[in-house]
Amino acid sequence: MEIICPRCESTFATDNNALREHHYQAKCSVCQQIFHFDIAAEDTRSGSSLGRFLGKLLLILTITLLIIALIGQALWWTRSYSYAATSAPVRQCAAYY
Repeated sequence: MEIICPRCESTFATDNNALREHHYQAKCSVCQQIFHFDIAAEDTRSGSSLGRFLGKLLLILTITLLIIALIGQALWWTRSYSYAATSAPVRQCAAYY
């Protein structure tokens, strides 16, 4: 299980049994803050980290799809202009001159 220091937001991997033995108190090795650890709050926080992960994944997927659409449109327009450049010229009627 991962716990996060409320002062410096450092993340630590811990064992549930070790937390239980120390009455759910932990000491940050970075800032030396002693804090009480709440299991229920951490379960909620881990759910929000899953939401952040899914949000990032959705953002990356959206950007990838937009890039593919942009490349597809560029290829579409390039194909249509290259066809117009290589096709035979259109005849013009002499009546308009």
